[in-house]
Amino acid sequence: MAGKVLAVTVLSALTGVLNIASMSLTVAEGAKMAAGGGQGLIIPWTKTLATLLTVVPAAFLWASVMVAVGALARTFKEAQNLLTPVYFLCFTPALIASLADFPLTGVAMVVPGTNLTLLARDLMTGEATVVHGVVVLLTTLGFGAIALSFAARLYDSERLLASSDGDPLDLKAWLAQLVFRRDIRRPTDDDTSVTAPPRSATPFVPTAEHALAIFAVAFVLWFFAFAWLQRWRLIPGLLISQWVGFLGLVVAYARVNRTTVVDVVAFRRPRTSALVGAGLLGLSAWVVLGVLTDKILPPPPSLVDAMRKLIRPPDGHRPYLLTLFALAVTPAICEEALFRGVILRGLRQRFRPLSACLITGLLFGVLHGDVWRLLPTTLLGTLLSWVALRTASIVPSMLIHTVNNGALVTLGYFGWDQATENLPATVNVLVLTCAAFALVGGVLLILRSGQSFSVSLADNRNPPPDDSQHI
Repeated sequence: MAGKVLAVTVLSALTGVLNIASMSLTVAEGAKMAAGGGQGLIIPWTKTLATLLTVVPAAFLWASVMVAVGALARTFKEAQNLLTPVYFLCFTPALIASLADFPLTGVAMVVPGTNLTLLARDLMTGEATVVHGVVVLLTTLGFGAIALSFAARLYDSERLLASSDGDPLDLKAWLAQLVFRRDIRRPTDDDTSVTAPPRSATPFVPTAEHALAIFAVAFVLWFFAFAWLQRWRLIPGLLISQWVGFLGLVVAYARVNRTTVVDVVAFRRPRTSALVGAGLLGLSAWVVLGVLTDKILPPPPSLVDAMRKLIRPPDGHRPYLLTLFALAVTPAICEEALFRGVILRGLRQRFRPLSACLITGLLFGVLHGDVWRLLPTTLLGTLLSWVALRTASIVPSMLIHTVNNGALVTLGYFGWDQATENLPATVNVLVLTCAAFALVGGVLLILRSGQSFSVSLADNRNPPPDDSQHI
C-alpha cells in the first residue's frame, strides 16, 4: 500500500511541477506578446519556485486519501463511484481558500487543502513565514500519514477480504481493526442476540453509489451554475437552484428508477411526539451551534454583514414572507429531499447509521461552499440525518430545517440579531441555558418517538404504526 501511495505521489508531484512551470511560462509569453514584443510581465521565478514546496505534501496527502478510499471498493466500477465525490471534496477546500482573502492563521493552518493554498499564495507574495510553512507542511504530511496508515491497515484486514458485496461497512468493527488490531464479531444469521431486519424490495431504496453520484452532480451544478444564478439575482436564482436543481435531481432520479418521490425520500407521517421534538430542535439548535461556532471558528464581521444584507437588502423592498419562503421553507424542502432523502438513504445501505449521518452531514456542509459555515452546517446536517433515520421519516428533518432557518431569517430581517449583541451577560446565559434544555428535550422526544437506531429508512420488515402511514 505504501508503494502504491508513493507511486501516485511521484506522478502527482511531477504533474504539479510541470503545471506550475507551464502556467508561468504561458503567462510570461502571453504578456510579452500582448506588449508587442516588449518586456511584458516579469515572472518572480524565485517566489514561483518557492511555491513548489507545497507540491509534494499536497501530492502525498491526496494520494493517500484516494488510495485509502480505493481500498474500500470491491470492484473497479465501485472505486470510480467512490472516488468521484472524493475528488470534488479534495479540491473544495483549496477552491474556497482561493475565492477570498483568508489569512493563514489559527485553524486555517491545519485545514487540509486550505492551508496549502494559502501557503502557496503567501510564498508567491513573499508574506509567508518559516513558522507558518513548517506548521502547514508538517500538518499536511501528518494527515497524509494517517490516511496511509488507514489504507494499509484496512487492506490488511481479513474483514475486508471476507466481506461480500452486499455487506454494509461496520464502522465500529473497522475502527477496532484499524486502531486496536482487535476483531469485533459481526452478528451472523445464527446469532439470536441480534435480529437483523430483512430487506424488502418495496418501497424503492437508493444505493450508496447512486447517492454519491447524485451529490457529485449537485456539486458540479452548484459550482458552475447555481452560484452564478444567485449572484445574478438572489431570490430568483435561489428558487431556481433549489426547486429546479436540487429537487429536480430527486424527481429525475425517481422517474429514471420508475418510482415516486414519496418512496425515494421516505415521506411518511411521523408521530406527534416526533414533530414536537423536531420543533424544539429547530428552535434551539441554531443557538447552541452559533455559540459553539463563535468559540471555535468565529466568522469575520464582513461575512456577518453580508448575511444580514442577504436576508434584508439595504433598500428593504423585499417582503418578509418572500424572504422566509426563499431562505427557510425552500431549502427545508429541496435540500432535505436531496440530502436526507436520496443521499442519506443511499449511504445507509453501505454504512452503519452513525457513519452515514456523519458523511451526509459533511457533504451537506461542503455543498454550502463557505469555510466559515462548514462547521455549523456539518453539525446541523448530521443532526438532521440522525432525526431522519431515527423517525424513519423525512418530515421531522424538514420541520427542523424550516424552524432553524426561519428563526435566523426573522432575527436578521427585523434587526433583532444586532439588538441581542447588547444584552447583558446574564440574559445571554439564560437564553443559552433554555436552548440547551430545549435541545435535550427535543432529542429525548425523538428517541421516544422513533425506531431503534439500527433500523434505517430502508428497513421495512414490519408495517409502521397507525400514526406513521405514508402521506
